[in-house]
Amino acid sequence: MIFKTFPEGTTLEYRCDVTMRADALEYDITIKNSGDACESTMEIDAMTSAGPSGVKGYDSQDGSKATKNSWTVPKGKFTDTCFYAGWKA
Repeated sequence: MIFKTFPEGTTLEYRCDVTMRADALEYDITIKNSGDACESTMEIDAMTSAGPSGVKGYDSQDGSKATKNSWTVPKGKFTDTCFYAGWKA
């Protein structure tokens, strides 16, 4: 299932592609920025007690959360910043 949001007052587009498998839940996050480069943070909470079984692009894992402390979101309609987090049942 794909979710998109365009936070009011920003030039960012957040896209979250969530895949539920028989034994796993996977989150693929894509951020696009059509405005000036900006600083941001992000945290994913999988709503499960298990920790992530695999992550890409995050700084830390704490319990059921994967956190990106800070990064610069590059400007560009076709420039994506991607993150991945997967949880096994």
